Amino acid sequence: MRDVNVEPNAEAVVRSILSLGRNLGFDCVAEGVETPQQLDFLRGQICDEVQGFLYSPALPEADCSALLRSGGHSPVENSITLCG
Repeated sequence: MRDVNVEPNAEAVVRSILSLGRNLGFDCVAEGVETPQQLDFLRGQICDEVQGFLYSPALPEADCSALLRSGGHSPVENSITLCG
């Protein structure tokens, strides 16, 4: 995800992977989402789920469950699921 907003080839790769996954009937998870701009790009591509430091660093299962139960600090809308 690092260069998706500045490098056309990176954007093309992400678009292709998402398209392939959808065509095969898979849910797609974008990993490494660190910026609101990357999230906006993925929303535009109808990505199923995202995870990355934009939401939270990696957490132990119990801490992740507590974060999700508390509503977390996620700016995620209904179209994208929060994964810590």
